[in-house]
Parts: sequence; C-alpha cells; structure tokens
Amino acid sequence: MAFQEERGIFRIMKNVKNGLRGILKSFQFALRGLRFCILNERNMRIHIVVLTIVLYFAALFGLTESEWILLVVVSALVLVCEMLNTAIEALVNLGTSSYDNVARVAKDVAAGAVFLTAAMAVVVGCILFIKPDKLYALACLVAERPLLALPFIILLTAGPLFVLFGSRLKKQ
Repeated sequence: MAFQEERGIFRIMKNVKNGLRGILKSFQFALRGLRFCILNERNMRIHIVVLTIVLYFAALFGLTESEWILLVVVSALVLVCEMLNTAIEALVNLGTSSYDNVARVAKDVAAGAVFLTAAMAVVVGCILFIKPDKLYALACLVAERPLLALPFIILLTAGPLFVLFGSRLKKQ
C-alpha cells in the first residue's frame, strides 16, 4: 500500500513538473514574440521609447494611483495593438506573395487600429499632463535639481538611436 501511495506521489510530481515546463515554454514563446517585435518593428521601438519618456515624466509629475492605472492600461493597449498588427502582417504575407487588395485592406485596418489606439493614448496623456499648476511645480523642481533632467536628456538622445538601429541588435 505504501508503495502504491509513493508511486502516486511520484506521478503527481511528474505531472506538476511537466505542467511547469509547459508554462515556462509558454512564457519563452511569448518573450520570443515580444523580442521579435522589438527587433523587427521600428514602430514598436518608437512606442517603447515614447512610453519610457512618458513613464519617467509621470514619475516626476506625481500622478494619482487611478491616473497611473489609466496610463498603464492605455500604454499596454498601444503595445498590444502594435504586436497584433505585426502578427496580422505576418499572416497576410504568409498567405500571399503578390499584391492583393484584400491583403492591403487587412494590413491597413490593422495599422489603423494601432494609429487610433496611439491617438487615444495621446488624448489620455493630454488629459493627465496638461495641468499648468503641476507643470509649473515640476519645472521648479527640475530647476532646483537639474540632475532630474539627465535621464530625460539621455532618453532623448539614446531613444532615436534605439529606434533607428535597434534592428541591428538581432543575432546575425
């Protein structure tokens, strides 16, 4: 009886191990897809650079918890739409090797979804950040502590390099 219980425990442990292995593989595939988008899609790199700048600015700006939630959600929607756009483009390219009007529509609509989502994120950003009293307080803070501007300056210089040359980070 003890032997059968022991075998049952080993079987359960093996199933747990296999389940964890499957979950880890799923994460690996997801990260591979994210990496593909970052390395191959210039617009994804643009979104990431802009998001990094916005998040740094938001940290200095002092958003409320609900404002942070809104900012994170709209930012995630932009990145998700860009990734779905990339997936749709890949599927369309897989299905046709020559010009096809239906393929063009699929690609244009997917790109339009990204554009619309990004435009709505800009609107949300304007609502969150166009507050003259808080902007003035932030300007005073940066004037008192100029080193706070350093990450912003680094992002403004390194960001375009990442956008333009990020695809060269791929393994040859």
